[in-house]
Amino acid sequence: MNDDQESMEPRSPRDQAIDWFLRLQSGEVSARDLERHESWLHEHLVHREEYEQVAAMWEDFDQVEPLLTEPSYSSKSLKRSNSTTQAFARSETMTQKLGHLSAVAAPFLVVLLLGIWWWPDSPVLEESFRTAKGEQRTVNLSDGSTMLMNTDSQVFVRMSGEARRVTLQRGEALFTVTHDAQRPFDVHAANGIIHDIGTQFLVRHTSETVQVSVLEGLVKVEVTNAVSARSTNHSHMLKEGDHVWYEASGHLSSVQAFDRAMITAWTDAMLYFDAKPLKEVLAEWARYRPGEIRSHDPSLGTIPISGKFQIDQFDSFLHALENTLDIHTRHLAPQVIVLKRHVDGERVN
Repeated sequence: MNDDQESMEPRSPRDQAIDWFLRLQSGEVSARDLERHESWLHEHLVHREEYEQVAAMWEDFDQVEPLLTEPSYSSKSLKRSNSTTQAFARSETMTQKLGHLSAVAAPFLVVLLLGIWWWPDSPVLEESFRTAKGEQRTVNLSDGSTMLMNTDSQVFVRMSGEARRVTLQRGEALFTVTHDAQRPFDVHAANGIIHDIGTQFLVRHTSETVQVSVLEGLVKVEVTNAVSARSTNHSHMLKEGDHVWYEASGHLSSVQAFDRAMITAWTDAMLYFDAKPLKEVLAEWARYRPGEIRSHDPSLGTIPISGKFQIDQFDSFLHALENTLDIHTRHLAPQVIVLKRHVDGERVN
């Protein structure tokens, strides 16, 4: 790396590592180069890691039958130690060994290392997961994180050596993330991104909003305008016990507290309502069962409902409505239910 190179636009740590590796193996290494290299290595842990990976991959290639058959191109003559410190100490010896290489060797080395750059450190893993209505599923991700998916949810996961990206296309999921400082874990939901900072959090994506609730640790929520795709500069850092929601317009709510028992009840196959309007309660039940529930009396929807119910016990919920409220339920078909106010003297089927 010369001074002109350093004045150019900053390059990625991997690009810089390749440049340094080529430089140190070129046979034209000065004492100042070694000092600058040592300084570069200590700027950031990722620099040393990237350099050691490049050196290790070069040695792996070294074990393969050389593509060039002339003795001067023998892989044995180019073999290097994984230890960066040893490479520095033997720089003068390396210069002597590489001095006899012809002009063909340099392009060969460049092409090979460019191949290393484009060859991923680890395969990109892409997977899709979904749950049916009423189904819940625990997914163990390749990085050690877990994802508990709720009913009628769909998730796309992309894991690479540089990043971990999960797209919650619809539904709800509880994420328990394994910390990895070198690979960010981001959840994309609609027009927002939830950046994990080592934590456990829940994301619920409906047709109208996305809700984020932090159970442990920290997350950062950033939102854009889904219509214009422009940044709204709206973001919040959330800690344990914090909850926000956002819309397609880019509106991000203020940070609020939430009832942990209520919002996580589904993880124990329960639904928990506290003075919630019946209309919203029925909409929640509809997420877990097929069919529909009708009412010819809109005023029924405003009745407050409280209680805890097992998700697979919808009939018990209906019986509770009939026994505690002036509501009569009637099955028009196996999956069609009609609610109406109970009238004195009316026969209940």
